[in-house]
Amino acid sequence: MGLQKVLKAQLVQMTDLTLKAINIHVVGLVFPEDEDTEENETTELFPKDDQE
Repeated sequence: MGLQKVLKAQLVQMTDLTLKAINIHVVGLVFPEDEDTEENETTELFPKDDQE
């Protein structure tokens, strides 16, 4: 709830809009040990096939 309040305050300050709620959706997590590997940056989820 704290993050929602901070974001709401920032958006009100920047846009001067009246907001009822802020929804936050987490789509993924990055762990510190994963940040050091370069493989994660170059590996594609769906690699392109060279045979088309």
